[in-house]
Amino acid sequence: MKRAGTAVALACAAGLLLAGCGGGSSTGAAGPATSASPSLSPSASPTPSGTSTRPPAPAGTRWVTAAKAGVEFVVPSAWKDYDLAALLASADPTQLDQVTSAMNVTKDQMATIARTVELFVMDPATGSFRGNVQVLGSPMTELPTEASVTSQFAAVGMHVTGTTRPDTPAGSALVVAYTGSASGGTPFVGRSILVAAGGTVVDITVTAGTDARLHAVVDPLLQTLRPTAG
Repeated sequence: MKRAGTAVALACAAGLLLAGCGGGSSTGAAGPATSASPSLSPSASPTPSGTSTRPPAPAGTRWVTAAKAGVEFVVPSAWKDYDLAALLASADPTQLDQVTSAMNVTKDQMATIARTVELFVMDPATGSFRGNVQVLGSPMTELPTEASVTSQFAAVGMHVTGTTRPDTPAGSALVVAYTGSASGGTPFVGRSILVAAGGTVVDITVTAGTDARLHAVVDPLLQTLRPTAG
């Protein structure tokens, strides 16, 4: 199996969060919205209700909403939203390869992930590693321990470099910093932001090729993370 390049793929490999993964205990996680279009053209950002109560996005960012997960936050303005289920249905090999490469998973793994990921946003810039943000839910009602998360990450070749437990308007969070190597040995850095929101745990995963690129996404995300407006 390809080494997982995101916490979502990691969760599938380790059985931590995703429904349908071998050994996993998850059920009922948020699924992705489907699209009538079979192409991989970026999907339009969902428009949540009550957006008038939301503050303006910081410069260079835009708001995105994971309605089923019940959270919203900002991502870089240039990053694009993609519907993974529509991508798989399109069978467009070029664009499918772009996204599976960015996620560092196989097509079969992405088919499992697509049933669970509600939101997938990717850096349009090509390079050795395409940064991305993913949101999924889980049936957990409380945050896991640092020791549990560290062992799960280690089981699939990731190295946890630290954890923090910030309080956010969306709920208490466990932020897991980790590093890994994509296929071909390309290094990447990531954050798995686990948030106890609305009686369940939401996983917001951010990966990037460098610390600078990662912080450019994670820092404003954490500063704006909040319950869905409205």
